[in-house]
Amino acid sequence: MRVLPYVERGGAESIAADDALLDAVAGGAPATVAWYGYDAPCLVLGYGQRGPVADEAVCAARGIPVLRRRGGGAAVLAEPGLLGLSVALPKGHPLNADDVTAAYRWLGEAFVATLIDLGASARLVDVAEARADTAAARGADRALVCFGSLSPWEVVVGRRKLVGLAQIRRRGATLFQAGVYLRPTTHEIADLLDVGRRVDLATDLASRTTDLETVSGRLYAPGDLVSAIRLPL
Repeated sequence: MRVLPYVERGGAESIAADDALLDAVAGGAPATVAWYGYDAPCLVLGYGQRGPVADEAVCAARGIPVLRRRGGGAAVLAEPGLLGLSVALPKGHPLNADDVTAAYRWLGEAFVATLIDLGASARLVDVAEARADTAAARGADRALVCFGSLSPWEVVVGRRKLVGLAQIRRRGATLFQAGVYLRPTTHEIADLLDVGRRVDLATDLASRTTDLETVSGRLYAPGDLVSAIRLPL
């Protein structure tokens, strides 16, 4: 297994690095772990998000690029303070299960164990809870935002999402991704989206999301979490 050093970079560079990592492991490279942060804010849309999701004029006025990743899911405000993790596993690896939903569980469990040690009352979202939340969010503006709804085996404190998960499957390998905000976000993602009532969306998201500083009572540097988490690889 390869473990790449933590880096901070722009959103476009992070997407390109993830693509290259997945392609490399699919082509025969060993399982690889990569931690990263962002040196400037950007709005990253899911591959399948179509129509007017981002408010392009607002994003341009604020100097925030709008990008699209290869993976599914919803919009993420990637900015300084968001810690990202990518784990590329070859087909046949014990943790790369064929069941797409079940395949996330090991990653969520690893985060829960570490976050509890760091002072956060973290827990996993089970399948029934995630499905109920997704159904409730259908048609709502919060469904446009990754942290606005729950998926199985993501990590919450109470009902507030702390760790978001995603995966990209290709022939020969899977890229598992996780993101956790280390501190409160500096930009409201609601301001960057093409929605009618941004104040309402911002209020809704504030009640459904959280960050490590808020739930633990202290500010952790990226290296603190990188060194603390134990991935079962």
